[in-house]
Amino acid sequence: MASYYDYILATIPTLFVGGLFVGSISSITVQMAVATAAIISIPFIGHALFVRAPTSATKKVEKVTEQIAHKASEGARPVKEVTKNASKAAASKTEPMKEVTKNAGKAAASKTEPMKEVTKNAGKAAASKTESIKEATKNAAQSTEHGQNSPVNIQSD
Repeated sequence: MASYYDYILATIPTLFVGGLFVGSISSITVQMAVATAAIISIPFIGHALFVRAPTSATKKVEKVTEQIAHKASEGARPVKEVTKNASKAAASKTEPMKEVTKNAGKAAASKTEPMKEVTKNAGKAAASKTESIKEATKNAAQSTEHGQNSPVNIQSD
């Protein structure tokens, strides 16, 4: 349904098109006809802006907004129930996952014990190699002090 403002918006370009038409078929110049149409459209624009200002639309919007808010609040109760049920379902799904995580932690701990033993043995082997190298270096230093130029023998295990 067309409102008052729709009619005003249709009237303004209609006047300009009418002025262009009159200017093109009559002895009146096109510029004079379009200027006359502009002057005639001024009262329509002034009435739409100042006499019948669009304030009633604001009240309609407020009323519709209140109706929507009321309907939304009625629909909120089932949404709260759905949310509550979803939370319960999610909690029931997390319990098995906690058990899986706990068992995975135990399995990982059982795998790390042999690795600790290997690391410990590797450390002992490295320490024994280091001792052999220190001993060979000490012997080489003593040989050099005594004037012996013998090659150093480093044994590897």
